[in-house]
Formats: sequence, structure tokens, C-alpha cells
Amino acid sequence: MAFLAVISAVAFIVIFLFYLKNLTKQNTLKRILFAVILAGTLGNFIDRAFYKLFLGSEGVVDFIHFRFGTYDFPIFNVADILLTVGIITFGVLITVEDFKNKKLSANASEIEEGNTDEHNQDSKRSEE
Repeated sequence: MAFLAVISAVAFIVIFLFYLKNLTKQNTLKRILFAVILAGTLGNFIDRAFYKLFLGSEGVVDFIHFRFGTYDFPIFNVADILLTVGIITFGVLITVEDFKNKKLSANASEIEEGNTDEHNQDSKRSEE
């Protein structure tokens, strides 16, 4: 379990450094999502690092449990919620932005091609 604490710490540091480096380049929603992901990572790290110190055993405190009929949904904690929601939302946001950028560049190419065609037609008219 100490290995997982190290992985959590490294993930937190990498995300935090990326966040600091790109803070001014990101819009408000991305900043919030980075903060949510950082909070989830830090929460799991704190759990892994100090759980053994205070309770004498390794692991994290998972306390949210749902049952749907006979199906037991996996038990999780708030840090897991933050990580899951943050990463999924960030992925959706990046996908939507990528789609918009591709659409804008395609429209710009069409407009540019249309301007080139009009310029060629104007050139032919002036030659006649």
C-alpha cells in the first residue's frame, strides 16, 4: 500500500505542476476542474499516507455504499467522486473543444477556398 501512496503523491505533484504552468492559459472551467482533480488526488494521498498512522492498518476510508436491489455498487469516498467527476468532465470538455476547433478550421478553409475562387474569377474578368 505504500506504493499506492507514492503513486498518489507523484500524481498530485505532476498535476499540480501542470496546473501552475498552464494556469493563465486555461479558462475558468478548466481551472476549476484541475482544482477538483487535485483535491481528489490529495484526499486519496492523505488517506493512504495517514490511515496506517492513526488506525494501524493500510488503505483508505471508503464509506459511501449504495445497493440497487441485489447489486452492491462498489464502495467509495469523496476523493473518488472528485477524481471521477473531474476527469470525466475534463475529458468531455476537451472533446467538445476539439470538435469546435475542427469545425472552425473547416469553415475557415471553406471560406479561404471561396475567396480564392472569387479572386480567380475576378482575375479572369479583368483579363477579358
